[in-house]
Amino acid sequence: MQMPLSEKYMNRSEHQQLVDEILGEATLILLQRAGPVSFRALIEQLQVMEDQSDDADRRQLIAQTIVEVRKSIAEGERVKQQRAEGINSVQHLYTDSHHSGNNRKH
Repeated sequence: MQMPLSEKYMNRSEHQQLVDEILGEATLILLQRAGPVSFRALIEQLQVMEDQSDDADRRQLIAQTIVEVRKSIAEGERVKQQRAEGINSVQHLYTDSHHSGNNRKH
């Protein structure tokens, strides 16, 4: 019986290095195809790699990589939304304080 991947690679930095290698491999394939390089294309390539792998540990690692990519996408969207909300708040404060009902200049 094979040892689960989580026990096999206890060290977080080793695990992250393996994830980075999988991401690099998938990205290189996308670049070699000269097609679009996007999060969607990356996830699709990772899924192809997962489906084609005969090694259970590698499939598990690729599945974890897909989860990490999706989390990264979600975090990026959350940050983008927060920035947009922050910009809107600043614009709202600026326009409210400078364009009140009082038209006097001094």
